[in-house]
Amino acid sequence: MLGSKYRGERKNKVIGSGSKREREMRAKGLLVIFLLFAVLLFFPSRGWSTSASITLGGSEGAIPLHASGSFTAYEECDDETPPNCVTNDLGSLTVYHENTAIGGSSGNGSATWSTIIDGGALSQGEHTFKAVAVDSHGVSATDTVTIKIDNTPVLIVNSLGQVEGAFDITGSVEFKEHVGGEEGYVQIFIDGSPYGYKWWSYSDIKGKKLDAGQWSQGEHTIEVYAYAANGAWSSATGSFVIDNTPGVSVNSPGQVEGEFDITGTVEFKECVEGNEGYVYIYIDGSSYGYKWYEGTSVGWSYSDIKGKKLDAGQWSQGEHTIEVYAYAANGAESSATGSFSIDNTPTVGVNSPGQVEGSFDITGTVGFKEYVNGEEGYVQLVELF
Repeated sequence: MLGSKYRGERKNKVIGSGSKREREMRAKGLLVIFLLFAVLLFFPSRGWSTSASITLGGSEGAIPLHASGSFTAYEECDDETPPNCVTNDLGSLTVYHENTAIGGSSGNGSATWSTIIDGGALSQGEHTFKAVAVDSHGVSATDTVTIKIDNTPVLIVNSLGQVEGAFDITGSVEFKEHVGGEEGYVQIFIDGSPYGYKWWSYSDIKGKKLDAGQWSQGEHTIEVYAYAANGAWSSATGSFVIDNTPGVSVNSPGQVEGEFDITGTVEFKECVEGNEGYVYIYIDGSSYGYKWYEGTSVGWSYSDIKGKKLDAGQWSQGEHTIEVYAYAANGAESSATGSFSIDNTPTVGVNSPGQVEGSFDITGTVGFKEYVNGEEGYVQLVELF
């Protein structure tokens, strides 16, 4: 009997309502079953999770960008018994430049998006690109890549030294590629003043070469600025020198008589767009006019300047100074001096009559130097009584 009693008590303990501890254990068991069901309903049925990847192939010119995303596949079931389950692996991929979306795509299981980034159009400095993958349950993954843009042009100016005539300013510039348009432009300054901008070389920018004949004497500075399409810039300097000083000479006539001319030569530097310069003549400090000449090697003369020769018969006795000034188109000047001398002393002879009687004459000869524009001179007879 005692044994049976004990056996009955054990049975009641097993199948009865049990203690508080037993009730807690049963509740925990139900919670575990619920969690297992939730895992089956809401969590992935496959072994990978949502991820994103982005790569850029360079930092200048045409930069290839490739982004991809993979999405978690979820098994979603309803409340039916047995449950009806489907796999949901839909997701979206978005690509950002800084905080601005520039593209993307969507797909089941994965998605990709590619493009070409124009490095020539990006501003100087660092740029961050980001790929964001979001799956059907809102789980997201992000990957970023940063590149540094430096589109600073490399600029060279060729210094010209001393120049004359038509000359050009040249150099070279290296731009980084700009896929969507021109790579950049060049702006040129001479002595601080702008002379336009365009592609390289002065003649390209202005449509013509420079004319050394019009530039003032001395050294002139060249400043060239190169601007890339994204605003990056660099500069270079050079110079050229102008010396348009003419070379002038005077042929001194020496002693002259009658009609004579003063001649000489002048060497000008070329002035492309006009006369090379002019010659100004002075005699005994007085101006006798000037004339412009075209050409680099010129023979000048008094008769060319005045339209007639000089008349020695009009000039006073003695030596006369010649000063000739040659002025280039840009104002550079040089001078030369010469002289001529005048001796218009007549020669006179008298034929002595000897012993005379009755009516007689006194004769003789006189030699005058030529006077082109009038009578050469006169003879005065003095009678002695």
